Amino acid sequence: MFVSAATLNYIFFRRITEEAKKYAYIAVIGAVGDYHDRSGGVLGLDRFALQEAIDEGQVKVKLEQYKERYFINFFNEFADIVAKYLTDLGACGYGMRCYRDAVKVLFEGFDEKTLQEAEELDRLREEKFRAEIERLRDEGFNVGRYTQWFHVGDRFSPLGVKSVGEFCQLIKDMMFVDGRKYLIGFQNMPRIIPDIGEIDWNAVKMSGRAPTQLERMILRGVAPGLDVLVPKASDAVGGFADATHKIAAACVIERGTEEEFIEEFEKSVESLKPGNLGFLGD
Repeated sequence: MFVSAATLNYIFFRRITEEAKKYAYIAVIGAVGDYHDRSGGVLGLDRFALQEAIDEGQVKVKLEQYKERYFINFFNEFADIVAKYLTDLGACGYGMRCYRDAVKVLFEGFDEKTLQEAEELDRLREEKFRAEIERLRDEGFNVGRYTQWFHVGDRFSPLGVKSVGEFCQLIKDMMFVDGRKYLIGFQNMPRIIPDIGEIDWNAVKMSGRAPTQLERMILRGVAPGLDVLVPKASDAVGGFADATHKIAAACVIERGTEEEFIEEFEKSVESLKPGNLGFLGD
């Protein structure tokens, strides 16, 4: 099923009141932000939200090189561009409480200050990501039978911990990444959580992605999905999964258990893989 968290929230809101239709465009932005348009356009329940946004005159569909792009009238911009700036604010700027501005933008639009803030975060993200790409090209990944993994430590600071997932998404199909292996990244989590306070933990964020070659194998049932593998491995080391899909997933584990997590992940792949379909690693 193709459904983003934004679409689920929209559908829930829609069941409560017809007024929800005024905000269908937000679900479209969320679906695109989750890359649910990567196969050419959004599908499933995301498509339902898109159609409602079209019917409400909020979105126009434009075809570019056999792929749909969604023009959001409220922002006078395409959904992928808006989603990128919102990710900069909400994910990269999390530690600086920029998620507050992201929520405000969805209902009021960008003002000059917020747009400048998003652009500055975008430049910082590109700088951090570029340096990490160079490091991985030079030093390579830690490689298992089914996994390729890395640890950014605190190198992405002050960007929020969702940045490691964005980074995995960016590099998953680059030439130095093995398209047959699960891509896993770790990032240290700060003790201070904005608007909550200090938490007594020593935690690490894990984000996993499936390169396109592996993604096709997962969707065909040839390889197990991250939605199964990540919860099993995180449970085994005393962590918890906080977002799991077949081709993208995340969890939180205790710092120092990263290698144990990888071992449990590899064991799960071995136990779940179809034995006669020529799965990777054989």
